[in-house]
Amino acid sequence: MFKSLYKETEGFRLVSILTPLCMIGEVVMEMIIPKLMSSIIDDGVTAGNLSHIYRIGGWMIVAAAFGLLFGVLGGVFGARASTGYARNLRRSMYRNIQTFSFANIDKYSTAGLVTRMTTDVTNIQNAYQMILRMAIRAPSSMVIAMIMAFTINAKLASIYLVAVIILGGCLVLIMSRASNYFSAAFKKYDDLNESVQENVSAIRVVKAYVREDYESEKFKKASGNVQDLLLRAEKVLSFNSPLMMATVYTCILLISWLGARMIVLSGATSFTTGELMSMLTYCTNILTSLMMLSMVFIMISMSAASAKRVAEVLEEESTLSNGEKPVMEVKNGAVRFDHVCFRYKADGRDVLSDINLNIRSGETIGIIGGTGMVGQRFVTLMEDHPWFQLTAIAASARSAGKSYWEAVCDRWALDIPCPEAAKPLTVLDAEADAEKLAGMVDFCFCAVDMPKEAIRVLEETYAKLECPIVSNNSAHRWTEDVPMVVPEINAEHLAVIEAQRKRLGTKRGFIAVKSNCSLQSYVPALHPLMKYGLERALVCTYQAISGAGKTFQRWPEMVDNCIPYIGGEEEKSEQEPLKLWGRVENGRIVKAEGPAITAQCFRVACQDGHMAAVFMKFADGKAPSMEQIKTDWAAFRGPAQELQLPSAPKQFLHYFEEPDRPQTRLDRMLEQGMAISLGRLREDTRYDYKFVGLSHNTLRGAAGGAVLLAELLCASGYIQQV
Repeated sequence: MFKSLYKETEGFRLVSILTPLCMIGEVVMEMIIPKLMSSIIDDGVTAGNLSHIYRIGGWMIVAAAFGLLFGVLGGVFGARASTGYARNLRRSMYRNIQTFSFANIDKYSTAGLVTRMTTDVTNIQNAYQMILRMAIRAPSSMVIAMIMAFTINAKLASIYLVAVIILGGCLVLIMSRASNYFSAAFKKYDDLNESVQENVSAIRVVKAYVREDYESEKFKKASGNVQDLLLRAEKVLSFNSPLMMATVYTCILLISWLGARMIVLSGATSFTTGELMSMLTYCTNILTSLMMLSMVFIMISMSAASAKRVAEVLEEESTLSNGEKPVMEVKNGAVRFDHVCFRYKADGRDVLSDINLNIRSGETIGIIGGTGMVGQRFVTLMEDHPWFQLTAIAASARSAGKSYWEAVCDRWALDIPCPEAAKPLTVLDAEADAEKLAGMVDFCFCAVDMPKEAIRVLEETYAKLECPIVSNNSAHRWTEDVPMVVPEINAEHLAVIEAQRKRLGTKRGFIAVKSNCSLQSYVPALHPLMKYGLERALVCTYQAISGAGKTFQRWPEMVDNCIPYIGGEEEKSEQEPLKLWGRVENGRIVKAEGPAITAQCFRVACQDGHMAAVFMKFADGKAPSMEQIKTDWAAFRGPAQELQLPSAPKQFLHYFEEPDRPQTRLDRMLEQGMAISLGRLREDTRYDYKFVGLSHNTLRGAAGGAVLLAELLCASGYIQQV
């Protein structure tokens, strides 16, 4: 630690040496002045020697001037040394943080790093300046003053010695108590800064969801913790001043009484008035120096914890290192992974293994069924996507040959405008122009409104033309070698693609599908709880009309209505989770045997957002606590988050403590509609627990989920540029 901290003094070591030298010079001058003052009184005033007064007075002026000069220079040098040291510390910390891997970053919170670079470095800066100035000045002043006092009168000087011992012991006690409180306070600064950082960076979200009171209360608690610890420390330090003054006054009284008595009894022969004045001056110097020294020790104690925290960041070594011949520049934006493995920690498991990926600059995509509601979502999601570029759109024969905007202008169903770049694209015939479309793009999204058998044929046609298909349709969800993937839950199912390619006779082409939209409201919440022996679940879904591709303008009978039936939806809700929780075996996906799910599905008068009321039953004796469930939800991350895919929500599962949340209008767009909102977790009379889940059905549940799946396929090497 000391080596790392000392290294950062580079460039400011000369001023760091000059500062204590100036302080010693100032102390010497201060100690000479009382001796000169004694000479003026005894040999000048008492003896009536005016010339002696002038001569010694002149030397006092010279000493005072040099003392002032040394003090000013010490202050300037000390300020330059401490501020320069702080600058070096911050620069080195920031530079080292830039090299951190994910494993390194996970060791420190963002707020913790901010606290280290601000509060902790400031503490070290103050301590460093005080060490250079006061830590040298105070003991030097005390020692020299004590020596000078003993040379005048050893008997009276013994009073100082006793006072120093008693006062020093008391100050050590005060210092130790105060430093403990300061050390604890610095840790609470992390929580305070975290609260500020989260609130400020996400202020729009806070306001959008009316969370100002919650965030204010959170900040109040963190601020109160810091206040409480600092108040306790200051209460302890408040004894410093009265203890010091009591000691000073006691010494002054004793020396004045004993000194005056010695002057009177000896007739000013063994002890003079001038010597008494000098002793009183040295008394103040000694005790003031001791108090200054106590403050130095307190500052050092405060900064010791800060120094350790700063040194941790400076000495942290990245777990990542470059190869023998690293490529430092990507000239054309292309990316290639050649048998890459990835893990977050050196001793952790591989998150990705043997990944081969070759991405040219700008992956091109096509959308099959681009005129429907889900297709429109795909189009909007491609606007400014960092990985994908919309190149072609296909639909039914009746839209073929038109510009995209001509085909959709009178039935645009979204509340956001159509991207300008998509409007002039000529719509292709999804069936007749299959070969043309396959040759134009690297892969296609598919969201067509056709009979299931026709969809199966269409998607396999594109796959056999070596065009990967990421499908929003249900036609292939139960094909054994077609992966149905939620990236956070079952990314390992992508391994079945190789078996599918063998069946289709393709090298690049394959089909991957996403699950039913309503599953997103509850399956992600159940998934991290499977380890507790989840046996069965009862689910009631309340599904928005956009799930049927409708708006209220096109479906006026849904206004003020609820329909307790959605064709085929209950079977999907009960069976598709079992495929998600299944396993890859002999080139096919074998569905899980449980948990058993029973479902009812309702169509409700809501434009977007599927809600689910879920009841859970665990194996006897294995049910977790409510707090454990909330903890598991908050900690749940999947490959989508680990790979930092562009569309992945940072916090996948959000739990609301409010009794009336989540709400469709307030919460469906959480994290751009890609997060899952949960709430109302409580015990049940027949099941163990019940809760409410919410997801955006056309984003997370449809187009957004398919885009996230495509990102995972690209990151895993299954989709590569032609």
